[in-house]
Amino acid sequence: MKFKIKIIRAIILSSLFLCVNPLHCLSSSKEMPSQIVIHNRILARINGKTISAYDVAKKMDVLFFSQFPEYSLFIDARYQFYQMNWRSVLEELINKELILADAQEHKIEISQGDTRQEIESVFGPNVHENLNKTGLSLDEATKLVQGDLIIRRMLNMRVNSKALRVITPFKVRQAYDLYIQDPINASLTKWNYRVITVKDRNLQKAQEISNKVYSLLIEQNIALEQLMASLKEKKILGRKSKVTISNDILNNEQELSETYKEILMGMDTGMISQPSLHKSRASQGSVYRIFYLKEKIPGSIPSFKEMDNKLKDKLLNEYADQETENYLKKLRQHYHFRDQDLESMFPSNYQPFTLK
Repeated sequence: MKFKIKIIRAIILSSLFLCVNPLHCLSSSKEMPSQIVIHNRILARINGKTISAYDVAKKMDVLFFSQFPEYSLFIDARYQFYQMNWRSVLEELINKELILADAQEHKIEISQGDTRQEIESVFGPNVHENLNKTGLSLDEATKLVQGDLIIRRMLNMRVNSKALRVITPFKVRQAYDLYIQDPINASLTKWNYRVITVKDRNLQKAQEISNKVYSLLIEQNIALEQLMASLKEKKILGRKSKVTISNDILNNEQELSETYKEILMGMDTGMISQPSLHKSRASQGSVYRIFYLKEKIPGSIPSFKEMDNKLKDKLLNEYADQETENYLKKLRQHYHFRDQDLESMFPSNYQPFTLK
C-alpha cells in the first residue's frame, strides 16, 4: 500500500508541476477544471443494499483526505486519485457491505465515543472545517467511520484473534529454523579495503616499482598516508610511472570480482597483499595492484531474538491474508453475491467520473 501511495503522490505532483502557484492556477484559470462530475448509477447490490458511484466517490474522498491532505483543494489531484482507485474502492465497499451484513446478524454495534474518536483521528481536530474540504456531511462521515470500525471489529473476531491462536511460539521457532537454513538470509562477509595501483608503460618497470612499494609498506612500515611522499623522496617513480591510492572501499562477497575476492579472502584485518598483475578496466592495459585490508567483517546469521517479532508478524500477516480471503469467500456464498452479478451492473467501458 505504501508503494502505491508513493506512485499516486508522484502522479499528483506531475499534474501540478507546471504551475508556479498551483492553488492560484486551479482557482483562477478559466482553462482549469472546476469540478468532478459523477455519472451516478448503481454499481452493485449486496443483501438488499446498493452501492452507487456516489458512494464510491465519498469513500475515496475520505481516503484522499487522510493520505494526501495537502492536495485536498486540487481538483486535478483528486480526479487522478479517483481514476486510479475507483475499481479497487468499489471492491472494498462490496466486501465492507458483506462484513456489515454479517455484523448485523451478530448484533455488533459501535459506541458514539469510539465513533467520535475515529472521526477526529481521520479528519483532525477541526472536523467541520476539514469535512467541508472533502464535501462530506457529518452524517456521511459518521456512517463511513462507523462502517470502518465495525469491519475492524469483525476482522478481529473472525481473522486476527484466530491468527493469534494459530501462530504459536513453536510455529515461530519452526519458521526461524527454516529461515536460517537458507544461505541467502545470512549477512554477507564484508571487506573494507584500499587499493594501491602502479602503472608504467614498461610492464617490467611497473613490477619493480610495485615491489619497492610493497617493501616500503612491509619492511619500513611506511603508512599509506606517507607513501606518496616517500616515493617522491626516494625518487622511485619514473617519468612514465604513476601510483594511485584509492579511498576506502566497502564491498560484500557478492559485489567483489572473482579476482579481488580470491585475494581478499586470504587476508585478515590489517594485512597488505603482495603485488599482483591485473587488467585495468579504464585503459585495458596491465597494472600492478597491492591491497590493504582495513577491516574484515565476517557474515553472520541473525539470532532468534533478532528475528522473533519479524517472523511472528510475517506469519500473522500471511495467515490473516489467507483467512480474510476465506472469510470473504464464505460471505459471498452466504449472501449469494457472484462476480458475474457485478459484471452485469455496468458496461466494461464505464467511466463514473469526468472533469468539467
